[in-house]
Amino acid sequence: MRQQLGVSVGQFEIFVDKKVLEPVVPQSVLKLQWDIADADALLGDLTKDAVAVKGTDADWLPLGVAAARARVDIAHAIGAAREGVIKVALKDGLVGYAAICVRQSDINKLQEKPPELRSLGAFAKEIGLHNSGALTALFNAGHIKATELFNPLTHRNGLYVSDADISAFHAKFTTPKLLSIREKMDSRLIARKLRNAGISRFAPGGRNFGPVYLADDVKKACSVDTSRERSD
Repeated sequence: MRQQLGVSVGQFEIFVDKKVLEPVVPQSVLKLQWDIADADALLGDLTKDAVAVKGTDADWLPLGVAAARARVDIAHAIGAAREGVIKVALKDGLVGYAAICVRQSDINKLQEKPPELRSLGAFAKEIGLHNSGALTALFNAGHIKATELFNPLTHRNGLYVSDADISAFHAKFTTPKLLSIREKMDSRLIARKLRNAGISRFAPGGRNFGPVYLADDVKKACSVDTSRERSD
């Protein structure tokens, strides 16, 4: 089967894992058995409307390479090629799956979009908390709101914040970086000013959440109006 397609062992294993190809006998039965006709059908579908291009044509890339660059699932890319959603070319001098090429621009159109919300990590960087893990700790403790979403580009779940989540954070908390931007003062001087004013970090039950302060405490003690703070 692998030789019929003209793919490497690694490529063949990916095809099986992604169910581009499936054995005619289940894996639970002694030894996998394959139908060569499935390989012919796959190649036939991929090449039925293919155009011929020269091997030196840089506009066309191997299907697997283009999919990997765009972080598009190979099964999705192959399915789109089989259905005629993207155009396929055959590079001369090559045979089988190795000859099948596509334009990168076409594959890029298959990319799934990441969540439109801002990631918690990006927001943490904006407010000066990216090195402390404070925002994640605040979320895990239930002090701020965020939403766990799947990012199809990274194939991982992540925490994201909406505009309402961000506004709620600013209404309740502040950080030395936010105060530094607001007061046009070095954040180290801000931290010293807070200490001298007797303002402690937000640490309910003695838990450390990093350089995070209650906005009301800062406002009352230092006359720093935090109600209009926004990260750029």
